Amino acid sequence: MRYYLKHNFIYQLRKSADAKSRLEALRVCSQLPINNPVVLKEYHDILLFLCAYPENIRIRELALAELGRLSQIVKQREDFRWQHTLSGSGLPYTELRCQYSRSLSKWILERFPGQVAPAESAAKADTVKQTFQMLLPGIEFERSTHGDLNTWSRIKLLSGHYFNPAALKWLLDMIDQKDLPELIKDQLYDNLEIYLSWKLNENSLNRSFISLAVKKVVCHPVSRKQLNCKRQINKQVSAPLSLAGNEKEIIIGIARASLAFYYRETDPFTYASEDDVEVFEMDKGLTIALFGMMKKRRLSLDSYIGFMAFKNGIPVSYGGGWIFGHRCKIGVNIYPPFRGGDSAWLFCQVMRLYYQRYNIHRFVVKPYQFGKGNMEGLRSGAFWFYYKLGFRPVNENIRTMAAEEWDKIKSNRSYRTPISVLKRFTTCNKEWIVNKKSIADPPARDLSIRITNTIRQQFSGDREKAIREGRKALQIALKPADISKLNIEKEIWDNWSLLFITLSGSQKWKKNHSRQWLRLLQLKLQGKERDFILAWQNSKILWL
Repeated sequence: MRYYLKHNFIYQLRKSADAKSRLEALRVCSQLPINNPVVLKEYHDILLFLCAYPENIRIRELALAELGRLSQIVKQREDFRWQHTLSGSGLPYTELRCQYSRSLSKWILERFPGQVAPAESAAKADTVKQTFQMLLPGIEFERSTHGDLNTWSRIKLLSGHYFNPAALKWLLDMIDQKDLPELIKDQLYDNLEIYLSWKLNENSLNRSFISLAVKKVVCHPVSRKQLNCKRQINKQVSAPLSLAGNEKEIIIGIARASLAFYYRETDPFTYASEDDVEVFEMDKGLTIALFGMMKKRRLSLDSYIGFMAFKNGIPVSYGGGWIFGHRCKIGVNIYPPFRGGDSAWLFCQVMRLYYQRYNIHRFVVKPYQFGKGNMEGLRSGAFWFYYKLGFRPVNENIRTMAAEEWDKIKSNRSYRTPISVLKRFTTCNKEWIVNKKSIADPPARDLSIRITNTIRQQFSGDREKAIREGRKALQIALKPADISKLNIEKEIWDNWSLLFITLSGSQKWKKNHSRQWLRLLQLKLQGKERDFILAWQNSKILWL
């Protein structure tokens, strides 16, 4: 009797009780033909999990071999049903169709020549007209506004290129050449709603084989033990690895592509600076890469540091922290295939690294992470995931309600918190205070609100007047000779001038205060994000 790989075999592979039975189930699966693309996708993601979290080396080796077999099966199946079903899966020999940012689209087009082309543009004719009016010299008004043309017809009229990689490159170059702020350039590109078609192959990056090189594979069963997160984060982290040659560029590329395969994108990867990439070997085969952003893309006040976590070289999680002072708003996302792994332990390792590398005293999670506008977060009980790690609601009433609910859970294992109650818990942030003796830093948002209120109340909403007054006051505090040492971009100078006039006592600064401020400005303009973060923490006298 001939068997095909079906859901019952996959279930056995997923639910095997130990390494021996899992290896046997994997051997059985490896001998069975696969004739269903849906089953292939499900099997593929289990194989990825086994490569990242192998219980022994034989399981990993066979799982890797099976990924190769799946790749060849997909290569041989060119019929519409298979390709349509596998579209968006990120597997070799399949297609991704997605709208990415201007910078990431440019990177993909340059990094994967021959694999990328425009798929469509969803922009309406009026939007296309308005966009090209901004891009072209005014004297070309006839061609920039003639007729109700779509994006690609308009580009053909202007450049001769039509609906191909050359047309996309021409557009990206046109936008790059404009003397406009980067955010405006981004918006012009976004207005055209361009979707890329990215055809993956086996030899380039794809979701089946994307990984960091590892010296040693660490095998262990997935732990279900309750964690002491405080103990975990105090374990000493080793110094960052020494990265040679183009290794940083390779790591940035892996991070960008890894997210893109899941139709995702975040600023620390898209705008990653090679100078601010660090890689750390943690425990149990976990490697975490940290990403700071290019100087021209950094936030005006706080610092957005991204991370990607690799288990035995395979990307399993990503996220980032918005750091201001000793406070860090943290967000951690586990890729779907790996959600049965050591998620709580992994989150602890991320916080351990941020705690030690950036001197964080207080971690904050926003309500979306545990259910606000996020039904999956509510159903999964994400609130309790963070609660077990030590996070507590910042609102006292919610904190009391959560403690009462937790007592119910501990006293009755079958009890489940109703969704309606979990929704009430999403009305405030949760935070974990690691160092309770430290002073609570003001969130960056509070300073931003204070600046807006100052402009409204003292300058009747006139931003330009507020900036002029701020510049004048800051020049007096810093002295022209000090300012001349800096090549200050206008946007940063304007932002920090506004910040200066909102700081209590800034008009009575002493010489050492001015030196601290000057140092902060230098780091924001020219330094590394970590150096700026630590210097800001040591300058509390300026902003408390």
